Amino acid sequence: MKHLLLLLLSFPMIGFGQCIPPDGCKNGKGIYNWPTGENYNGEWKDEKFNGKGTYTYANGNKYVGEFKNGIRNGKGTDTYANGNKYIGEYKDGKQNGLGTYTYGKGEWEGDEYVGEWKDNLEHGQGTYTWANDLMWSGEWERGNQKEGHYNTENYYNVEDIFGDNLSSEIRLRYSNNRYKITLTIGGIEEDFLFDTGATNTQINDELLNQIKKAGAKIKILQLETDITYGSGNVIPGRYAIIDNMAIGDYILNNVVVLVGKNQSSSLLLGVGTLNKFKDWSVSKNGLLRIFK
Repeated sequence: MKHLLLLLLSFPMIGFGQCIPPDGCKNGKGIYNWPTGENYNGEWKDEKFNGKGTYTYANGNKYVGEFKNGIRNGKGTDTYANGNKYIGEYKDGKQNGLGTYTYGKGEWEGDEYVGEWKDNLEHGQGTYTWANDLMWSGEWERGNQKEGHYNTENYYNVEDIFGDNLSSEIRLRYSNNRYKITLTIGGIEEDFLFDTGATNTQINDELLNQIKKAGAKIKILQLETDITYGSGNVIPGRYAIIDNMAIGDYILNNVVVLVGKNQSSSLLLGVGTLNKFKDWSVSKNGLLRIFK
């Protein structure tokens, strides 16, 4: 992903500074000050950092955590002068294992990665969250996204589907050259246009407010986007993640929808929502089949 600002992996040699108390930097607890302004305060063994300690760099960076044989090993926290922070596990002086990296001031302020690390890079399972609520979760390989999903897309997860049947059939209603389908969200029943040419399911602010009052679980993302209609009209919108959407014999949770900032904007079921199921199909005569 991004180039991380890391603390130096090596430390100045013992012998060019001052230890307090004089014998504390051999075995036990002691504070060692270097002429460069760097400082170590913690536990020692055989004149090396061992156990818990705090290393402060001259530039304001600081590590607080566990050491073994003079290098970072175990759990600890790197705090950087620019506000960046890593909290997690270390091995052989590097960020290895589980950890959280949060960005402070600068281009990526407010961004955060939570997950697995290998040699100071995101590696394994992890989630990167941007300051605007956009999120990517999945598998990382040496700092790069490999396989996963954004929180603005719907994807199959059987744990989001509630219902005993292996499949369900829904007869779409044909009216004015369009198919319609009835959906219930948080107990509120509405007719939606069924559009296989649309990716996202769309609701409007009016329905959103009704769903909120009904007590449905909703998360509104800060991330905003434009909603473009087939006619070419464009209205502003934002993403929301909702629970308790009834479709056929099933209840869906964690459904991503677009909310149009217009009370009169259409209610539309796009095929992206159907990707929440293992499979789906629609016949020429308007029979929708969904599979758990």
